[in-house]
Order: sequence, then C-alpha cells, then structure tokens
Amino acid sequence: MKIVISSTGPTLKADVDPRFGRAPFLIMYETDTGEVIEAIDNAGGQDASQGAGISVAGLMAQKGVKVILTGRVGPKAMAVVDRAGIKVVADARGTVEEVINDFSASPKGPAPMDKGRPQGAVAGAGCQTRNRGQGKCHGGRGMGRGPGR
Repeated sequence: MKIVISSTGPTLKADVDPRFGRAPFLIMYETDTGEVIEAIDNAGGQDASQGAGISVAGLMAQKGVKVILTGRVGPKAMAVVDRAGIKVVADARGTVEEVINDFSASPKGPAPMDKGRPQGAVAGAGCQTRNRGQGKCHGGRGMGRGPGR
C-alpha cells in the first residue's frame, strides 16, 4: 500500500513535518516492499500564497496514495482527500522512519482523521474545545479562522 508522510527532509531520518500542504518534502513509501518510492520536493507548496494543501492532496490522489501520515490536513485539502478515498492519520510525530514503523506495527493503524480532526481525539489535541464534534479543526498556531461558534 502506498502511504505518504509529510517531512522536513528527503530521508527516513528526517522529522515529520506537522503541516501537510506546506511540508518541505513528502516521502512516498510502499508498505508491501518496505521501500521509499519517492521523496517529493514540495517547494511549490511551501511558497504558495494559498491552496497548497489542495494541490498536494490532488497530487497524492493522482499517485494512488492510500494513507497520509502527518500532523494536520486543513479542511479544504481534507475535502479533496475524502473524495479520493485517502485515509489521513493525524498527529504523527517523530522521524519518518518511526512513524512508518508505528503505522506498520498497529493492527488497525492509528486513528484516521474525521473532517479535520482525529477520530476519538481529545479536545485540545489540535482542535479547539468549542469545535469538538462539529468537524472543525483550527490548528492553534494562527492557522484558524477564529473560534467556532
């Protein structure tokens, strides 16, 4: 199965980047063979004024990715990912290699995101308490659109 991990660098030793659309690199990995397929340089996404996540999500759909491991996927990119049938695992932390190992070792895989927040996530784990259950996640680092009401 093809998975992709947002990364700060082009190798398995690089840290996972918490941003999906603006991550410097996206590491595409084949779980069946245990090999890196491609380290995608995402300079275009980093420099985009808007729409970085949407663009990267579309690229992942074209490349046949089945699962994205990252810190967070924004709501617009999540809509593209949902339409493509790609699962998202949020709150990935550590090196790319560690995240792949954790994902591979989990019998069910980590909890996928549901409309912008991990399923079963505790409020505060990337989502504001007021938005819990409403499918809205605002990141917390100036990435949101204010409190959800």
